[in-house]
Amino acid sequence: MCLQSQTIPTFAILNSSDIYRIKDEFEIEYHRAGDILLSPGEVSEKLYFIYKGLVVAQNNEERTTWLEMERQVATDIVSFLSRKPSQNYLKVYENDTVLVSITYQKLHQLYSQHHNWALWGTALTQMTMLRMAEFSNKIKIKDASQRYNELLDFYPHLLERVALKEIASCLGINQVSLSRIRAGKGYSYQR
Repeated sequence: MCLQSQTIPTFAILNSSDIYRIKDEFEIEYHRAGDILLSPGEVSEKLYFIYKGLVVAQNNEERTTWLEMERQVATDIVSFLSRKPSQNYLKVYENDTVLVSITYQKLHQLYSQHHNWALWGTALTQMTMLRMAEFSNKIKIKDASQRYNELLDFYPHLLERVALKEIASCLGINQVSLSRIRAGKGYSYQR
C-alpha cells in the first residue's frame, strides 16, 4: 500500500480502482519546520493530508488560529473552496513533516470524472466542517482554563510537540496566563 493510500481517508466510499488513482493524483511532499505552505493574499491551491508532522495556521499578527496533526486535513478551507485570497499563513511546525497533497484542479477533475470521488469529497467536507465546529465549540466559547483543558482533550499529545507560546496564542491568552493555568492557580478569563 502506498503512502498516499495510508494517509487519505476512504470513508468506506472508495473502491479498489478509486484507491489506485490516489497514487497518480496525490503527491508526497517533504517539509521542514518553518516552511510556508500558504501566505496571506494567496489563494489556497492545495489540500494537504498530514502523514507525519504538524501544521499551524496563523493570522497576520502571528496568532495561531488552529493547528492540525497526523491523519488530518490542512488548508485554508475558506480560501480553497471559495477561490478567494487567504487571510492566513499556513506553516509547517515540525521538521520531517510529510504531507500528501492534491491541487484544487486535480481534485475537481476527480469529482467530475468519478462518482465515488464526488461522494468522497462530500464526506471530506462534512468531516472538515464538523471538526471545525467541534473545535470552535470546545475551545472558543469557554474561559481560558476550560479552553486549555479542551485543547488538550482535542489534541492529547500537544504539549509534547508544540511550544507553550503557540498554545497560548491558539487559546487567545498570553504565556503568563497559560503558566498560571498550568500551575493550577485558577485563572479565569472570559472571552
